Amino acid sequence: MKASKNISWIAVFFAILTVLILVGIVWKGYGLGYIPARHMENPDILLPILISVSAVGLLISLAFLAVSFSALELSDRNQALGLPEGSVRALIALLLIILFVVISIYLYGRLRSPVGSAIYKEYIGISEAQLDAIPEAEVISIRVRTEGEEKTFNVTRRIPPSEGSEASQRFAEQVLTTISTLVVSIAAFYFGVRSVEAARGIVTPTSIPVIRSISLTEGRLGDAAKDVEILGKNFDSPKTVKLVRGSDEIPIEEISASETRIRGKLAIPEKKPTKKYELVVVNKDGGEDRLADAFEVKDKVASAQDPQEPVDSDPSAQDPSAAQG
Repeated sequence: MKASKNISWIAVFFAILTVLILVGIVWKGYGLGYIPARHMENPDILLPILISVSAVGLLISLAFLAVSFSALELSDRNQALGLPEGSVRALIALLLIILFVVISIYLYGRLRSPVGSAIYKEYIGISEAQLDAIPEAEVISIRVRTEGEEKTFNVTRRIPPSEGSEASQRFAEQVLTTISTLVVSIAAFYFGVRSVEAARGIVTPTSIPVIRSISLTEGRLGDAAKDVEILGKNFDSPKTVKLVRGSDEIPIEEISASETRIRGKLAIPEKKPTKKYELVVVNKDGGEDRLADAFEVKDKVASAQDPQEPVDSDPSAQDPSAAQG
């Protein structure tokens, strides 16, 4: 009991720590508040920071899940981070799809929009020849100043943003193609592995669970549900745990299992044979083990209120002298 309390406190501690870290990340605006103001509208800087901080938050959440599953003895040592089978692969596929969507939108916007923004310049006291060198479409305003016989001009000029070069467009297209190919490959790998595992499940041998002991070895008819713990090895998400004697079965319900331990609740119905039962554990892939004479069902204990046997009212049976007379 003390060990279970320590485990629960560990899970609670990591839950609180995870929540505090995630709240801190959100509170600090994903770290964007530390970026200089001149870069706040630059997606080339904001996008990598946002993705990196989000990845850190995701890793922290995964660490909390792994600790929680381990504390509850639900972790699978054969899987990544001890999480249920396929969880990490599905998460990687989902993250790559999200990353692909974000980068695709960004590159598409960069290809359609001009590079940078318009530049405004002020020219003060330039000559007429210099004024003629400025494209007429870029001139916003002109003020003429006369100094004797010489004229000078104050000009406000707007230089439009430059269009992306053909080389940069080709590079963006190649990056987009590479990322899309990567996403398709990862998704195909994920679903392909699932298909291969399903096919292998037909030809590969099933797991072999081994039952070593059960914490409760006897009970009486009509007993309410009691906690039961089964120790052994190679338990793999058991789908059936029960006591069997011929055609009579008593199921163990509310099962939670790890690789070496199964916990559940056992209630004994009133109308069952009073015999010794064998314990049966069946894994999710059909692997089965039995422990003979693991549990004994006994009769109810007679209570003080149970009716007693009738007393013989024949007086001759109670008085020997009367019988002799």
